[in-house]
Amino acid sequence: MLKNNADQLRQRLLASRKEISGAQQQQQSLQICLHLEDWLDQAVSQLRINHARTDLVFAAFWPLKGEPDLIPFMTKVHEKGFATVLPVVVKRDAPLEFHQWLPGMEMVSGVFGVKEPSSKIVLRPNVVLVPTLGYTSHGDRMGYGGGYYDRTLAQLRESGRLLTIGVGWLEGRINLDHGGYQPEPHDITLDGILNAQGWLKPVTAITT
Repeated sequence: MLKNNADQLRQRLLASRKEISGAQQQQQSLQICLHLEDWLDQAVSQLRINHARTDLVFAAFWPLKGEPDLIPFMTKVHEKGFATVLPVVVKRDAPLEFHQWLPGMEMVSGVFGVKEPSSKIVLRPNVVLVPTLGYTSHGDRMGYGGGYYDRTLAQLRESGRLLTIGVGWLEGRINLDHGGYQPEPHDITLDGILNAQGWLKPVTAITT
């Protein structure tokens, strides 16, 4: 996709996001978390039936710029005994690190003023919930243009198996029927896509 087309689409998605009320954000966040909890219960049960590894590390993101709030889901993940991490910006144009997060942990302002865990414990996630500005049912993701998640997910996939789930608002869906959208070569295709209505690109199991 040409850069100007990508920039125009990004601006339209940002404008649409600004129209989402606080109440709508809360409701959609709740529905997303409920879908994730149902998926987690089924996926973990299947892991145990198959006697597969259950020492998994789950990564999400601290909500900013009007993103969905997944902290209630991450609290559930922690309560089930899994490790939980949040992203930390180490430096500009570098892959993200993931530091241990615990419910109630003090959060500190990072490089760009984004809230990050105060913990210095770095863990490699097996399951990453990825923020999206826009997304398609094929697993394509549009972010804010900084490339942090593209670099990070590429690095993580080189170092081992990884499950990626894009999460976004209903208003972030990119309709391929309208044309004009083409992922860039460096864009990472996500394994699953979820919004408040459910799975657009289903992930039925954890295979890490």
